Amino acid sequence: MNLDILKAVRCDPFKIHLGCAGDIKEGYFNVDTVHPPGLSKIGSDTYTVGMDALEFLRHVPYETCEKIVSSFFIEHICIEDLLDLVGIFFDVLEVGGTMIHETDDFECLSKRFLSIDSKEVDMLSLINLNKYLYSYEMYGSHRSAWTKDLLRWFFSTVPEFRVDRIYSSEGWESIVVEVTKFRGRDKVL
Repeated sequence: MNLDILKAVRCDPFKIHLGCAGDIKEGYFNVDTVHPPGLSKIGSDTYTVGMDALEFLRHVPYETCEKIVSSFFIEHICIEDLLDLVGIFFDVLEVGGTMIHETDDFECLSKRFLSIDSKEVDMLSLINLNKYLYSYEMYGSHRSAWTKDLLRWFFSTVPEFRVDRIYSSEGWESIVVEVTKFRGRDKVL
């Protein structure tokens, strides 16, 4: 898909939602392989992009994105591509730009699984942990597992990122991390 159109599209502010599936955010480029291939305008400043998220991000002009949101996306990135991903986040995010990433909490899933009394099996914990452990083989899906400490470390590998907040999501075994790019190559916030 030719993404030269990104240079012509005017979304101010430019915001990206990765791994969105059917959760379309107004005012964002909603990127997921579940969408029809290509770029589709579905509102005055809302688009769906049907393609691989890493490939899409590689076409976003340098420091043009104000916000990146991902919903259960980074656990689908293989370990080998994670450092490339954090570098791409640095390249596309403008100084002062923010990221919010939500992912399954592997530590929480594991603790719940290990605490299961064999007489009272917690099916949700059993299903979620097995999904994490085996879905790659079955569906080519989960390729990395995250804890709060791992997320903090991952985003700290870029000295220009500041981890503002990490917390557990209410009602789901997941973690949310909020990150700000406070310095670029030529600019400091």
